[in-house]
Amino acid sequence: MCKLLVIAGGSPSSIIATAMFLRECSHLESPIEAIRSGQIKVVFTQAFQVGEHPKFGVSAALQAVRDLPEDGEVVWIGLGVNNQDPKMTENIFREIGDGRIFGVYDEHEPERWEALVETLDLSAPVFATGKTDTIHSAASLIAGELRRWGMFDQYTTLLRDAGDWADNRQMDVSDEAKALATDVSNATKVRMGDDAFRVTSLLHLLGDEKASVEFAVRLEEAKAINEAVEKALLEAVLDGLVLVIHKAPGKDGLVFDDTDAMIQGYRRAAFVAVVGEKSGEGPCIQVGVNGRHPRLGKTNLLQVLPGSTGIPAKATVRGTQNLPAILATLNALT
Repeated sequence: MCKLLVIAGGSPSSIIATAMFLRECSHLESPIEAIRSGQIKVVFTQAFQVGEHPKFGVSAALQAVRDLPEDGEVVWIGLGVNNQDPKMTENIFREIGDGRIFGVYDEHEPERWEALVETLDLSAPVFATGKTDTIHSAASLIAGELRRWGMFDQYTTLLRDAGDWADNRQMDVSDEAKALATDVSNATKVRMGDDAFRVTSLLHLLGDEKASVEFAVRLEEAKAINEAVEKALLEAVLDGLVLVIHKAPGKDGLVFDDTDAMIQGYRRAAFVAVVGEKSGEGPCIQVGVNGRHPRLGKTNLLQVLPGSTGIPAKATVRGTQNLPAILATLNALT
């Protein structure tokens, strides 16, 4: 019987943050055995997939909440409020119930969490401060709690740094942390819609030998993905301040991870626009800002790109037909 339900974002950063939490915060003796036995259930998802959809029905996250015993607890990690439909997030929290929330750890749009807490009059701990000089991801938020509880060791430091770097690869962290985050990113991007493998990745980070074998096999598959990134970058076009990268449709939505392409693209431009399919959202343009650009590194993309969603440094605009307008807007910045 499930005692602890973890609902987490599907990004590498959130997977790593979940490993941090379960390794130290779980009241169950062995998180690996607890996951395999069903005492801990982990659902990796996206903000727009946490509720009930008229076309797709009840989501895995919502069904897991409904199946959770009354004395079960829920942890929410690295998953923001649905900014297209905040009511969806509100509804799943109503079903969870204030008394069953162990904690919320999320770095996305704190004002939306403040509104949700006020609407539902939540007393449960919600750690959603947004990104700061010291908070870069859910891993940072969880690390802060672990320090207060005196539960912080060398591997925790590695996971925190890897989780932060997975979300912001312009940070200065150890080569070991970069390698860990890169491996999780490479392995999960092979089939972006495979949430079961995200659980495998989590078990690998927790030290499960069987999961580590599966993880290594998937890493081999990732080599082809890296080749796709290299090809797309070779064919990318620099339009003023913006490097435009096009990606071909892949079997499961993405041929490569947008973040990988953006990080490499920042070497050539102030902004990077990745044009193509985004898993679960259809044709999109992902726009990122080079945080180290001396003049435009602090640009808030959510403010300058109408209708965009995401975070200030990385925004999504639905519809690839919007590329000319995006280029005109960004190239007009001074």
